[in-house]
Amino acid sequence: DVNSRHAYTISVLEQCARLLAPVCHLEDHPISEASHGNPNSFSALNLQEQEQDPELSPSSPSPAESMEPLDGTEPLEELLGDKAYFEAVCYLLDLESIIEQVRAVWHEYKTGVTTLLAATAVTNSCVLHAERIGSRLELSQPSLSSIESIVTAAYQSDVVADVMRDYDLGYAEAVSLVSDVMFGDPSSTKCEQVGDGHMLHGWALMLVLAGDVDAGHGAPILERTLERVSRTLKQVGTSAGIELVTKVVQTGAERICAQTLHDDDLNPDPVQVFQDSTEPAAGLSHGMLAGRCGILHTSSFLQLMQAAGHMRSGTSWSTPRPGFFGPEWDESSPAESVADLRDYLGGSLPALLFFADTDFEASHPSHVPKKKFKRQWCPELSLDSLMPLWRLLQQAMDKQQLSVGLTVAMHVFLLSLLVVNGEQRCRRIQVTCQTTVAKAIQQVNLGYGKMLNQARQEGFNLQLAGTFLNAWQQRITGDMALFCRKASPEFVLVASRQRDQALVLNPWMAGQIMLTINLAIGTSFGTTVVDCLGQLRLVMHLYNGLQCAEALRAEQFPLLDMLAKPLDPGPVLWFGAKPSCNFLKGWFHAMGMGACTSTGASNRKLSRIIPQDISTAYTCSALQQFLDASSLEATLTEIRTAFTTDQLVGVNLIGLGAEFAGMAEYLCDMLSLHDEVDKHFAPSKPKKTNRTRQKTKRASFQSESTATNRSQATSVAVVSHVLSLCEACLLYTSPSPRDS
Repeated sequence: DVNSRHAYTISVLEQCARLLAPVCHLEDHPISEASHGNPNSFSALNLQEQEQDPELSPSSPSPAESMEPLDGTEPLEELLGDKAYFEAVCYLLDLESIIEQVRAVWHEYKTGVTTLLAATAVTNSCVLHAERIGSRLELSQPSLSSIESIVTAAYQSDVVADVMRDYDLGYAEAVSLVSDVMFGDPSSTKCEQVGDGHMLHGWALMLVLAGDVDAGHGAPILERTLERVSRTLKQVGTSAGIELVTKVVQTGAERICAQTLHDDDLNPDPVQVFQDSTEPAAGLSHGMLAGRCGILHTSSFLQLMQAAGHMRSGTSWSTPRPGFFGPEWDESSPAESVADLRDYLGGSLPALLFFADTDFEASHPSHVPKKKFKRQWCPELSLDSLMPLWRLLQQAMDKQQLSVGLTVAMHVFLLSLLVVNGEQRCRRIQVTCQTTVAKAIQQVNLGYGKMLNQARQEGFNLQLAGTFLNAWQQRITGDMALFCRKASPEFVLVASRQRDQALVLNPWMAGQIMLTINLAIGTSFGTTVVDCLGQLRLVMHLYNGLQCAEALRAEQFPLLDMLAKPLDPGPVLWFGAKPSCNFLKGWFHAMGMGACTSTGASNRKLSRIIPQDISTAYTCSALQQFLDASSLEATLTEIRTAFTTDQLVGVNLIGLGAEFAGMAEYLCDMLSLHDEVDKHFAPSKPKKTNRTRQKTKRASFQSESTATNRSQATSVAVVSHVLSLCEACLLYTSPSPRDS
């Protein structure tokens, strides 16, 4: 064992030596060959101290200090560029797979193969995955903090290396310069427009350099580019600057997207793909980057909005004039490319930023301090995973910086609309979303009214859920004059239209709202209500006993069978296996009580139902927990399967819990058991004692409210009566529970 560890250490040192080999000259310092082929290379160790070489005295420079680079460039910068090139290519390949998955799932929704909730959950996972790999890339390569810089590192690595060598720049400075020349200065608020159309900065600059644009339109673009070059390369003249710009633009245009220039075409279609066999990055789909549905169009516009000062919190609603950024979007004439949605994005982004910044402070519950009432006030909502766009927008406003994750999310925001729009599909999504919010408010208010007096904590949870729903109802259907104070009627009308386009006409955004309502409120909050008093256990044990006694036929109530399926077997409904006899004892154990009714009310310990026990869709979407997380395709397949097989998605567990809470009282009336309840389970009075604080606390705990004691007593009386008859039916042929 010691020898194997020693051999492993030597192998690690040899690998380190091989990694350092290109950085220094090794001909004067060869690596010992004694260790090769020997599993226990103790002979390679120097066990005796060696006399100090006079040539390596402290006054003499060390060999490492006297080493010169092999080719005259900084070796560490070269290695950094090679590593960044590899990581950038890998990121773009992953991003291409993510975008393909997003387009595919929304096409499935468009054709009716999948549901809106499933498509939204798949899209959320894609966006979260893109955010994770983007954060890792930026952590490894801080200079690659935007889509433009990543594309530059992947497609123009040789140009970056030439700039580093010719102008003595570091890797980060070279990438920034080449990226700004190719894709435009991110701090500029100028919108590149050639002729009647908008295009990427590099394509417009290429037309200017080719002489296909008149001087009036092309001179400002070239001047701004040369000014950007002069800020970094102060000693470079105009002719050298134009030479550098030409080199950057030509290589970028050839490798990313070939342009076919015509004398009468000032807005060439950038969909054509140019495959350069000399570039490994040519395996990417160039249409994904610079085509009419390319992410570079989205990133360019977002950088323009950031430079204009919109990516910060505390700003008022900035509503651009319709048609300011291009043709207005109308579903009657569906958009066919991201370029057609430029004006749509220009109106939707301010609305998204405004609502993401305001949170829910206008309608916070009275028992929650206002200063603490932020989006983290109720973690059960799982907004980070169910509404990832919201968190990315808030992070961008906090940092006042556009992130790669937000760029991908906003591009997905446009792609969902691009795939689905047409034939009034987006309008139907709007109606469905608004109806879902209204119905959810009714169900929560009904459950709150029934549960508040019986389960105070669950009542508070429902109050929080109602606050969330009321806030969203105010956002998607409320009067915009409340948000745009002292605004003209025309401004309010425009703001209302842009609000609808951002929140409820966009399939992914509307799907996030509905997914949160169904899973966070319907499933997560529903599980806290459906059995908070043991009412689900009561109903299920009665249902099981009556089925075993053949008083009810199998699967007579499909809803109860559907609820029992994910919890059977388990410690929540059944204390062990589902009982086929001794039903009363099984119920007492499931309720955490002894089989003696005289002590049953004092030691109730319910095992709480958690959402992941009953809903695989919640586990995958809200918790992002998967059985197979080896690849993105595996996780997305698991999400699709979960929404196909999970029958509890959309079930009103809050309403079920409220209805089941009155089941014991209803059966008590039907079976005339009130005398037995009053006789054996009268409310206990508080015990007065001053012996110790512990005894006082115990007495206070045993002295529960009258309503709670009454509910417990009623449940015990009903279950004891009915399940005793079921047990008797199994032992004897009479009396029959049906007759009783």
